[in-house]
Amino acid sequence: MSHTQWRPHLGYLDGGPPVTSLYDIGPIALVPVADSSPTLNDRHIATARRQGTQAHAAIAAIAGLLPVTAEEDLPDLVRRAVAEHVVGRENGRIAVARVRVSGLVHQYVRVFLPRTATFAGAEVHTRGHGRADLAWDHPHAGVFYDELKTYRSAETARDATVLTQLARYVAAGTARHGLAFAGVRLLTLGNTAASLLMAPDGRTTPLWDTHLSPAVLAGRTTP
Repeated sequence: MSHTQWRPHLGYLDGGPPVTSLYDIGPIALVPVADSSPTLNDRHIATARRQGTQAHAAIAAIAGLLPVTAEEDLPDLVRRAVAEHVVGRENGRIAVARVRVSGLVHQYVRVFLPRTATFAGAEVHTRGHGRADLAWDHPHAGVFYDELKTYRSAETARDATVLTQLARYVAAGTARHGLAFAGVRLLTLGNTAASLLMAPDGRTTPLWDTHLSPAVLAGRTTP
């Protein structure tokens, strides 16, 4: 009986030459599956945001005590506030995280704290406009809000979203305090030179050139 040999069916792949097996097709281009795991940069951003939030909370917790605390007692006040707010496994090495957050808190205390003003509140509700981080009442300058950000880049401080946020706080502060409202200080912890003041008329000026600069509020100079 004759033997019939099996022969593969000749086919065509995408209009190309005939192929008889997968070996004739050549290497198959594989589409990589999107990697949803966080990158190193993503983790850095998340850490910076978390530490910024913790620094805000620690500052808010002690802001009312800062103007009446003796200079030599400030480090311990900051240490206890940071220890209370920097907790949890998400912080990784807790001692390292507390050092970083402590640095941000100390920057506010040493550079921006308006010692000649009266603390007027933290997380100040602005009636549908969000919550300003801190409010102060100065006997000569008037009432102003502090909005804290942990930016390293000067350009980030002028981000449209941030400026819109400041404008909302300015509108709310003016509606609440009238002519006594002096504006909103954007305090960029991590890059102090980028700090801004948004005045009641909506104009922004580098903080250091204004009547709400740290030097002026400390009574050291006049802009």
